[in-house]
Amino acid sequence: DDTLSPEAQRTFATALAATEDGAPLAVQLWAMLLSRHPVDAEGWSLHAEALGHAGRPDAAARSAAFGTLFSGEETVATPVALQPVARGPVR
Repeated sequence: DDTLSPEAQRTFATALAATEDGAPLAVQLWAMLLSRHPVDAEGWSLHAEALGHAGRPDAAARSAAFGTLFSGEETVATPVALQPVARGPVR
């Protein structure tokens, strides 16, 4: 059996997450690792880092939110810009 152990996969994904070249593979590895153990605050944070390096800031923000949630940190919600809504005819 020449597959990497889960610990080795995690180490590899952690190293790749910090680089632009390795980020796409790290995103895939973290998705696989998190599907096995979804309550992993550090894993979600590293997944977010990889997504950011892969040019996916919105997905990175969502993953970072999971990391914060599972870490038990108190957070303040990010403000959302309000935009007017066009009203159609009233029936």
